[in-house]
Amino acid sequence: MEVVKYLFRIAISFLLFAYSSSGISSQEELAQTFARFDKLEMDFTQEVYDQFANLIEVSVGKCRISKPSIEWQTIEPYQQSILLSRDTLKIFDPDLEQLIVKKIGADTERIPLNLLVDESVSFKNFAVTKLKNDLSANSLYSLLPVTEHATYYSRIEIETNGNMLKTIKIFGLSGEATKIKLSNNKSLSGEDLILQLEVPKGTDIVDG
Repeated sequence: MEVVKYLFRIAISFLLFAYSSSGISSQEELAQTFARFDKLEMDFTQEVYDQFANLIEVSVGKCRISKPSIEWQTIEPYQQSILLSRDTLKIFDPDLEQLIVKKIGADTERIPLNLLVDESVSFKNFAVTKLKNDLSANSLYSLLPVTEHATYYSRIEIETNGNMLKTIKIFGLSGEATKIKLSNNKSLSGEDLILQLEVPKGTDIVDG
């Protein structure tokens, strides 16, 4: 159980740290997609592969985004909630009855999830290349890090369908990979736009 949670946390950490540049038309296309990625709830499936492309773990859950906040709620094979809101990252583990609160500060520019929550949609630390555009309206983009921040991954691939995000795949430095598939988008409105991580009374709060 702890190993699975560790893998999930590392995978989300990859998503939680990055940005991009280069290939103006591709960059602008991708920026438009990210700009539309707001006020949504969707399902996600996360697949973790080892360096030999063997599938070693699958988790499913729900994601909600209301910029500048994003929440990931894992449902299976375990329950865990992660909320990134501006410069604060919260991770709630109901099994441990523990809430980790971490101030990110200057590190936010190194978090790939900021690609999703940044309202300015700035691509400055990556070379963006469009790899394919097929008849089904799917487009695949490669994001190669061009700065010294590339210490957690070798590249990121993002697949879109029309104007919506479809998959995000992060390749580790040793060949391992994490793929997150997004589906069943639903618009958020009213009170649902306020993302808060509610925990039971008596939960242990730990500074990360």
